[in-house]
Amino acid sequence: MVQAGGFEVDMKQKKANAPIHNEANNGLKNLRGTVAMARTSDPHSATSQFFINTGR
Repeated sequence: MVQAGGFEVDMKQKKANAPIHNEANNGLKNLRGTVAMARTSDPHSATSQFFINTGR
């Protein structure tokens, strides 16, 4: 897994907009090569960070 989107090139934290509502109940899976939003333990907390699934 590769995570990105939280910091600018100069390592300053990115400004985040309002969180995105969790859409995990859509039938899609976190398969290799897919991109998904990163979030905290709150399921509705996704903002600017995302990850790319690299595993099997």
